[in-house]
Amino acid sequence: MDTSGRALVDFWAWAVKERGLNANTATGLRAACSKVVAAIDGWDQDVRALDVESALARFVERCGEGYTPGSLETYQRRFRQALRSFLEWAEDPEGWMPAHRKSRAAAGGDELTTYQFPLRGDVMVTLSLPRDVTSAEMNRLLAWARTLAIDFSGDAE
Repeated sequence: MDTSGRALVDFWAWAVKERGLNANTATGLRAACSKVVAAIDGWDQDVRALDVESALARFVERCGEGYTPGSLETYQRRFRQALRSFLEWAEDPEGWMPAHRKSRAAAGGDELTTYQFPLRGDVMVTLSLPRDVTSAEMNRLLAWARTLAIDFSGDAE
């Protein structure tokens, strides 16, 4: 199994496509990995043997002037998270799932309930939602669903 810096960066596109990781989350993790790996010239280095804190210090030393302190902290946090998750995948590729899905699965959040709704006389629609859907999530879903209407005007009701 390839555990090089290049594989670490490429992993995040795979995780979106094959394991359903949120694309925005993956983009942030991939960007952090790419920046750190480039700063340490670690494209071909085996990241299992990487001294993470030294690598991050080198990233800050080489690239730090171009970022705010908050951005540097974010890149470092994301890199640690991304590397940890990648190494978990390398240990158990079949059983790996993104961290957010592990916590939802443990809480029973991945269990979906299917609802059928007669939209009009000849059309039945089906919607699958987590059993623990919140009001805030439903409000977001309803706002999005309104935009699907062919007569959507954007005006609040």
